[in-house]
Amino acid sequence: MTLTQLFIIYLYPALIGMLLGLFYYGTLWLILRKLQQFKYPAVWMSLSLLLRTLAVVFVMYLLFANSWQQMLIALLGILISRTLLVNRIKPRPEHAEQQPDKQPEQPL
Repeated sequence: MTLTQLFIIYLYPALIGMLLGLFYYGTLWLILRKLQQFKYPAVWMSLSLLLRTLAVVFVMYLLFANSWQQMLIALLGILISRTLLVNRIKPRPEHAEQQPDKQPEQPL
């Protein structure tokens, strides 16, 4: 197996999956940041979920419909992208201070 074949079979789907994950979770992050400005936030969240999911499923089907292995590798790329974004985007300190401290529940 040549290097080009390995790239097409393994690396290409992983990179596409990471880009799709960046799109999916990046737009989710943007919508959540602007949620307080919307008049109907539930509608915006629902619409965002629908459009993001449709876009990711459509691209994955379009590119990897003939190979479930490549689709699985792309899904792993999405999960890697999610992990990297979660570790990169942390809550700001002022948001962390606004949340009330939870008291541990006492056993009965």
